[in-house]
Amino acid sequence: MVDVITVGDEISAKRDKVIKSLKEMNKRVKQNRPNFMEDPYHIIISDEGKVLQVTAFGTGCRFDGNGSCLMCDYGKREKMPTPAETYEWIVRAFGVYDAQEKRRALDKGRKFPPVVVLDCNGSILDEHDFPRENLIATLEALKKIDPQGTEIVFETHYHTLNREVLELIDKYLPNNPINFELGFETANEEVRDLCLLKHIPNKVFVEKTKLVNEFKRSSAEAEPMSVSANVLVGIPFLTSQEQLKDAVDSIKFCIDNGVRNCVVFPMNDKDCTLLHYCYEKGLAKQPPIYLLTEVLKKLPDKYLNKSSLAWTGNRVWTYSDSSDRLAKFIKDTKKPDGADALTKDFSDFNTVVAWENPTRKREIVNNIHEKLKNNEYYIGYQEELASSSTESRTLIDRVENVNDVMKKAVYAPNFIKLDPNIQVPVQ
Repeated sequence: MVDVITVGDEISAKRDKVIKSLKEMNKRVKQNRPNFMEDPYHIIISDEGKVLQVTAFGTGCRFDGNGSCLMCDYGKREKMPTPAETYEWIVRAFGVYDAQEKRRALDKGRKFPPVVVLDCNGSILDEHDFPRENLIATLEALKKIDPQGTEIVFETHYHTLNREVLELIDKYLPNNPINFELGFETANEEVRDLCLLKHIPNKVFVEKTKLVNEFKRSSAEAEPMSVSANVLVGIPFLTSQEQLKDAVDSIKFCIDNGVRNCVVFPMNDKDCTLLHYCYEKGLAKQPPIYLLTEVLKKLPDKYLNKSSLAWTGNRVWTYSDSSDRLAKFIKDTKKPDGADALTKDFSDFNTVVAWENPTRKREIVNNIHEKLKNNEYYIGYQEELASSSTESRTLIDRVENVNDVMKKAVYAPNFIKLDPNIQVPVQ
């Protein structure tokens, strides 16, 4: 007896087959990925001393092994940092920050950074990616340092959030503002599954956000915990018009469902990811800076004032030193002399405190578009937006074509593999 298969079942079967195939290829392109350098931690001070970021490098993300995340390569290291190393590096990070601040003008120097971001090459709250002993060592170091008033941000996967981990963090940091930065990427589940190979049920994401927002702090004076969501701009295999709409809709969805703020991430190009080879094959292209400016322009003030930019310049993440691996994100907005015309505008946008000046972000966005209105590349992008409003092929058909093309490349005998002895330059 032959089972009756409906059209919907056929589409579902094709979808699952394509996703499985792409994940297998994504694993394959990562298999000879080199290890990170020996230091178990990396320290970054940014935004004129406002943010201290401390990144741990361990054996990698839980989801890396099953081929998830078309665009992502957190990398790996042969061993985890020990709890003792973790404690030492957290203390060292604040020492580095203090030394830098003392070199600044006295009227600008700070004892503690306003924001500390804690992350790893995975999820900082996932015991697979960052052992619980290391998290406790981190919290113990922070408790000893006692960075009063500093917001502590944990970059993590939504599945790691539960009452137990919230209580643990609150126990050690009862008075600090606590934020969880989650990689949401897009509110469109089909796009997230097919274009990014990342499965996050929106319903569960909203439930996790609610759990954080409603958690009762042990200190009556402490601010409520909060969630930030990373939203991608320039998702591959979508038309320009679809990319724009997807980003705007995703930011609105997050804010409307209890997320405090959205961090807007233009798509990266990273070696040892399937997306990188899709770029090389012309199956996708990195988003122009005008897509980012259009997203900001389309957002109503309610959402614009709760959005910030993760990065806007050339982004390097490569296992080689070749210059052709540079992200080509803003190349066509540069003046003939090489100065980026929009850098200061984007920087100003990020530094605005919306509740202090609720109209300033809109003023900056308007200023950006005033600068661009006669830019030939921007005009060309507007024409591209208008012409890409419709696409005859369904998304599954587009991604199936990507799968067919990439299989020929990835499984070819001469497919380029990287030297496993090369170390990744940490950016």
